[in-house]
Amino acid sequence: MRFEEEWVRDLGQKKGLVSLSAPFIARLLAEALKDHSQAQEKLVKTKSWSEFARSKECEAVSKEVRSRLREVYGVFWSNQKREALLKSLIQNPFEEAHDKILALHTSTKERLPYYEEVYEKIFAITGKPKKILDLACGLNPIAYPYLDCKPEYLANELCESDAFFIQSFFDGLKIQGQAFAFNVLQFSKTPFADFLRCDVCFLFKALDSLEAIDWGFSEKLLSNIPTTWLVVSFPTRSLGGKKEIKQSKRSWFEHVLGKNHWAYQTFELPNEFFYVVKKT
Repeated sequence: MRFEEEWVRDLGQKKGLVSLSAPFIARLLAEALKDHSQAQEKLVKTKSWSEFARSKECEAVSKEVRSRLREVYGVFWSNQKREALLKSLIQNPFEEAHDKILALHTSTKERLPYYEEVYEKIFAITGKPKKILDLACGLNPIAYPYLDCKPEYLANELCESDAFFIQSFFDGLKIQGQAFAFNVLQFSKTPFADFLRCDVCFLFKALDSLEAIDWGFSEKLLSNIPTTWLVVSFPTRSLGGKKEIKQSKRSWFEHVLGKNHWAYQTFELPNEFFYVVKKT
């Protein structure tokens, strides 16, 4: 692609995206460009990056990439604020201190009134786990006290800075946990299968975004996760709760479950639908 290096660097400097790796941004850029024939033509005709960067075609593709990046990476939170709240939490590890951090991210904020219910319903099916793997975890590990058990906790995030934040939480509260940065889209290539082996794997509000980048990837991912139980959730309303997301939007996932003969149970909370899946 012409001007790829300049384009990726420009996107990586946008607010909220500075932590993302260049290869990850480049992959989404290539996918978005496929749907913009006018931008492809403009790339061929334009002599310099500075000229192309000022074009409406470049802006259209860049806008779509930023939208996809934010969808995948989540709703960004202030690093400065979260660090201050974590310091306060470690000094005074009360439930309210956990809740203040969980409220920084839209998904965990929506789930906040229901965390006890979520884990109670999950573990009534799976049993209380000794080891949890949380992929594309966001701030979910901060809800550790709501588990009502003390498992080893492996937490995955896309960026090093976010994994470091979760690890600081584990270390500060002396939780047996490890956080690591890893692109879930490369999961099948990971050499750490034994390390990741777990009783329960969480994938909360993650698969739709992954499918938007690589259609059909979820089935490969779920098949490769070394676990007995998968807990997968989907939003039932759009960001901010303005628009209902219909059940038909997750029919592809139920097709994957049926194809693999995986038994599952479901439950629903406001804004979120859960599948508790037993891999057989």
